[in-house]
Amino acid sequence: VANPGSYDEFDAFLATEHPVVGTTALEVGCGGGQATIELARRGFHATGVDFSEPAIELAKENARDSAVDVRFPFLVLPVGPTLPSPGF
Repeated sequence: VANPGSYDEFDAFLATEHPVVGTTALEVGCGGGQATIELARRGFHATGVDFSEPAIELAKENARDSAVDVRFPFLVLPVGPTLPSPGF
């Protein structure tokens, strides 16, 4: 049984024939970039985006340490009144 927050299900999916290596992968809310970096290691053209500038800086540092080609643009997302109401 996979632990919540683990990458077991992610790894299981990547082990199937469904993902087509060499295609583009986008991780929204990438945080420190761990999944994006793993996708790049496995041959995907990976990009991770996040609304947190510190998270993107950490992701970039992790990518440099991993020596993979990954893009981590800092993305400013609107928050507040533009989001659906809690009853949505």
